[in-house]
Amino acid sequence: MESKFSVFLLQKFKGGLHLSRGLTNAYDKSLDTLHSDTIKSALFVCALSLYGPEQVGEGFLKSFKISSAFPFFNSQTRGERLYFFPKPEIDRLPLDFRSDVGKEKKLKKLEYLEKSLFEQLISGQSATLSPDDYSGKYAAASAVQLRATLLKENCEHITRSHPFQHVAISRDHSTDSEPYYVDKIFFHKNAGLFFLVEAEGETMDMLKAAMRLLADNGIGTDRNVGNGQFEASFDQIELNLPAQADYEMALSLYCPQREEVGSKDMERAYFSLIKRGGYVSSPEREEHQTLRKKSIYMFGEGSIFPKYPDRKGKIVDLKPEYTGFDHPVWRDGQAIFLPYKAK
Repeated sequence: MESKFSVFLLQKFKGGLHLSRGLTNAYDKSLDTLHSDTIKSALFVCALSLYGPEQVGEGFLKSFKISSAFPFFNSQTRGERLYFFPKPEIDRLPLDFRSDVGKEKKLKKLEYLEKSLFEQLISGQSATLSPDDYSGKYAAASAVQLRATLLKENCEHITRSHPFQHVAISRDHSTDSEPYYVDKIFFHKNAGLFFLVEAEGETMDMLKAAMRLLADNGIGTDRNVGNGQFEASFDQIELNLPAQADYEMALSLYCPQREEVGSKDMERAYFSLIKRGGYVSSPEREEHQTLRKKSIYMFGEGSIFPKYPDRKGKIVDLKPEYTGFDHPVWRDGQAIFLPYKAK
């Protein structure tokens, strides 16, 4: 069963990308994943700037779903774009290696599956990888020959991180200057990030406009010095999904409604939990940007649950408990799910 999705792409980053962990003065390590709730909040702020609060509110947030952002690589030798999806969280992934040496270590290191291999696994098919099929935390089906493809294009790493030293200087010079490090992610010239979008009509048009503004504004930390700026483009992708499946897999962070996670179902679920919080991003009130939101735990990308009719997730308000703070701070927990056929 083939399903078509709209794809938003972030490519040709003009500077490093730092994704905050939501901790105070902790920049030495960037998050590896640009999560769906961060992207949706950034698009919401851009749409609010473009269209105003009359058109952009809670209803706008509920009108579309997005996945988290995952890597892609534009292969010049193959003449195609390789999309990488998150490895399912299931314990017994039907994935093997030609050599049993270090099998558990290799599986643990693996984080992303190229589209064709991902389609195999979520359809309940087994796969065996040769050394040419994987490179670091990336793996692909045998026909792709991932390692050889990357080597031909002088790509040792699709992404890499590097710490940069900065110096904090007090405004009134009352304290000594203090050095600190910022960890930044860099992409190969042919690589970037993509996320799936489920939206229609006017909402899709508004999202594309917001995405273009976000590309100019940048995403992540240190945007005022050019970090996190990128070129936005749009595409479509067809995924070959199982026609029948008893499970479903999240491609986004997921905050469930109470009825969606019964205790019996959770006994058969495979999942990770991620704590989400951080600072307020408020374009109207600059003084609010130093305030911390409330925190919440969400299920991570790749989490797998028994199938539930019309599973949606929910949006929560993480407004800080602060006198004078008079507007909601939405955190999106609506997720895109794909059917998953457990073997």
